[in-house]
Amino acid sequence: GLSRFTPETDRFETFLTEGQCAGVTKSIDIRAILSEGNYLWLGTAGAGLYQLNPVTCGFKQYQFDQFNTHSISNNHARLLLRDKSYLWIGTRNGLNRLDPIKGTFKRFHANPLSKKSISHDLIRALFIDRRGNFWVGTGAGLSRYDADTESFDTINVVQGLLSDSDVRSVFEDDQGIF
Repeated sequence: GLSRFTPETDRFETFLTEGQCAGVTKSIDIRAILSEGNYLWLGTAGAGLYQLNPVTCGFKQYQFDQFNTHSISNNHARLLLRDKSYLWIGTRNGLNRLDPIKGTFKRFHANPLSKKSISHDLIRALFIDRRGNFWVGTGAGLSRYDADTESFDTINVVQGLLSDSDVRSVFEDDQGIF
């Protein structure tokens, strides 16, 4: 669920089941939250992606549609990251890029026949470094996205640069070292 703290009353409310927005959605298992302007993006375990306006309680739900290649690739939206143009969503079945203006997704999947595809479909981490590079931690390495070619370069244990190819988080220190 989603809870909201009100400092004036020193009280938490379960936001989607109590108070102003009670009953707006069915019970959802929220795994990621991203605040953007007047909206909250909610990544869920099994119910897809929600865009919620917490003032009006209006929402839009994005779910996987096997007949629509411009829908999200999986309803387990575990990670959310916003860059200058897009909302990126990491799922159990690939990386998704949402164009918030068009409301359409571009899917990125692992392809064993291409060295320029993302390394694995299990997305574990999303990160933008100080130089603006977009990194994706997966179940099989760390992939850097090239926006010009819409492709990826991957680092994994094969190059000897990682001790384990299952990359669950990415951090950059003050010197720019990962």
